[in-house]
Amino acid sequence: VNLAAEEGNVDGLLACNVLSILVDSLISSSDYGSTCIEKICMTLSNLTRSEAGSQAFIGALKREGERTLFDLVNMFCIMDEQGSHQFDFISTVLGNVTQLADGRSLV
Repeated sequence: VNLAAEEGNVDGLLACNVLSILVDSLISSSDYGSTCIEKICMTLSNLTRSEAGSQAFIGALKREGERTLFDLVNMFCIMDEQGSHQFDFISTVLGNVTQLADGRSLV
């Protein structure tokens, strides 16, 4: 069940700091072959569909450091070249986040 896909649940999930936990888990993961990576990216994709979710994601990236977005895009490209689709949902996250001026300034 993907609770983040329901618009009404996003505020509750954000209030629980789920987005920051997911970003931290994704960045600190050493096993990029893990199926958890794909699920984290999918949930981030759904959480960032709303403006509040995108703002929270931008805040989490800023707290992690300025290279964070670059590192996520880099892993997306590397894993894609290797035929892995673990990071495919990052493309949706980028599309969601760059709808906001703050998101575009990160890119």
